[in-house]
Amino acid sequence: GQGRLGMKLQLPLQSLDRSRVSGSYQFINNQLVPEPGFPPLEQVNGRLDFTQDGVRVPSATATFLGGPLSVTAGSQRDAAVSIQFQGRINADAARRAGGGEWLRHIRGATDWRGSLSMRNKRVDLSVESSLQGLAVNLPAPFTKTAAESLPLRIERRYTGPREERIAATAGNIASMVLLRRGEGRDARIERGVLRFGEGAAGEPQRPGIAVSGVIRTLDFNEWLALSGDAGPRDGGLALSSVDLRIDEARVFERRFAEIGIKAAQQSGVLQASIRGRDIEGALGWRGQGKGRLTARLRRLNLPAAEPAAAPVPAQPPPAAEAAAPELPALDVLIDELLIGGRSLGKLELQAVPQQRDWRIEKLLLTTPESQLNIDGLWQAWLTRPRVQANIRLDVNDIGRLLTRYGYPEDVRRGVAKIEGSLAWSGSPQKLDYPTLNGNFVLDAGKGQFIKLEPGIGKLLGIL
Repeated sequence: GQGRLGMKLQLPLQSLDRSRVSGSYQFINNQLVPEPGFPPLEQVNGRLDFTQDGVRVPSATATFLGGPLSVTAGSQRDAAVSIQFQGRINADAARRAGGGEWLRHIRGATDWRGSLSMRNKRVDLSVESSLQGLAVNLPAPFTKTAAESLPLRIERRYTGPREERIAATAGNIASMVLLRRGEGRDARIERGVLRFGEGAAGEPQRPGIAVSGVIRTLDFNEWLALSGDAGPRDGGLALSSVDLRIDEARVFERRFAEIGIKAAQQSGVLQASIRGRDIEGALGWRGQGKGRLTARLRRLNLPAAEPAAAPVPAQPPPAAEAAAPELPALDVLIDELLIGGRSLGKLELQAVPQQRDWRIEKLLLTTPESQLNIDGLWQAWLTRPRVQANIRLDVNDIGRLLTRYGYPEDVRRGVAKIEGSLAWSGSPQKLDYPTLNGNFVLDAGKGQFIKLEPGIGKLLGIL
């Protein structure tokens, strides 16, 4: 940008080592890029004074990410240049100025300050803010009102050639330490530690990200919906280990309590043990391609479903469809599946991704008195879910099966076969009767009805 330079130069011809220089440069609506990949400072105005001994900026102003910024700077005795800045950031202005799409979940403005030290082309940076004035609508545990404070501090320090350490803390919610190697767009995070709850994150010891601590409330649905705002994925950094306790987790329409997860990488697969009030067993995650999730659970109890918060929209916005994350393949075996504490038997599930849908290759639910086989398609599972399924149910004791499902003393003995194709809005584990359609054939015999209330509702309940 434009500016004015004034300079005084003294060059004693008989003693050039006693040369002196002084002057100033006046910035006039300049743009300044501190380093590659760093957001630019716009509309920079101020004065830079310099001598042969150093530089000084008594006062300068600029616009950074859409907000005002004031800057002072000066040389230090160790030849470093120290820059102090403070400003105010508005979430909407920052997003319009090039901030991440996730900023749309934040409203308001807050003050912030920081310092920057430059030495031999190396830049160390620290930034902090109380975040008071910002309403954060990110998923728990990062939700806050505008009136609440959440002290945030971010530091970046060079630790060696092409190496730097990045540390961040957000109150007592989370802390993080990352080690990055490379410069500019070639920089890559090699290892890190993320800790939730009390206590500071330690130093990373092995490649990948180690996650530990305590999360009071985790909403899997909201984080999944937010994942599209992160932009395209380039493979990312694998988890190296997990030692996490979750007091309450919401997954789809159900809430799980007191979950403990411990995991470690083994031959390229993240192997985890999971134990809680409603779940016990082992999980495996292989990240190649779209990923593959393996579950071998001794027990899984699905708590009572919560009522839907809002009706499914007739047509989801195109952005929601585009942002839906890619799906992994599923390989699930549950020795005992329960819903609301009622045992439904042994479950086997195999599913593969098909664009934004899951193709259910096998869903087998087995009890001593019945076997339920399902294959089909779980469409648009995140934005506007719908199930299309081929169903076959073979029953060798209708009475015992009805008792298992909560209808005692309606039928004594009996065998049955139900086969057909059905479709409904929602998920496979919950029929939505208003949208249920299709056809099936029922063949039953060798039993006796004891009592049966009339009505299609009762019939569908039994089926």
